[in-house]
Amino acid sequence: MRGFEISVTRDDLQNWVSVKLYPTRKHMARAARRFNGNGQHDGVCGVTQLRFNSETREQWLFIRLAETDLTLDVISHEVHHVANSLYAAGNDPCVGDEPLSEHATHFNEDAAYLYSLVLMQVVGGLARRGFQIEWTA
Repeated sequence: MRGFEISVTRDDLQNWVSVKLYPTRKHMARAARRFNGNGQHDGVCGVTQLRFNSETREQWLFIRLAETDLTLDVISHEVHHVANSLYAAGNDPCVGDEPLSEHATHFNEDAAYLYSLVLMQVVGGLARRGFQIEWTA
């Protein structure tokens, strides 16, 4: 497993995102199951999970990606989960009856798919018209 970490500060809260790369989906799913005991990760291309400190409201988020599926739509989908979780933690640990952990997982699954779909169509449309996308980070 390879990877790296980034820090994200929002509303004076320091949060960490750990990006972990696994050789295959099977390796990634196994790591995700070890993290929380949940077996719902088979066949997926990426997984986002978190640890939350309720006293400090800081989060440590984990994006797990299979090296066989490193596409912009998969990466943007998982980043969408992270962004929603960071947003929710800065506001309210529960939105309705949904716990914060759901914002990094299945609570916003439809929105993450929609975001990735729109992003890929915009990026694809720009590329077809000869524009090059600059990476700013």
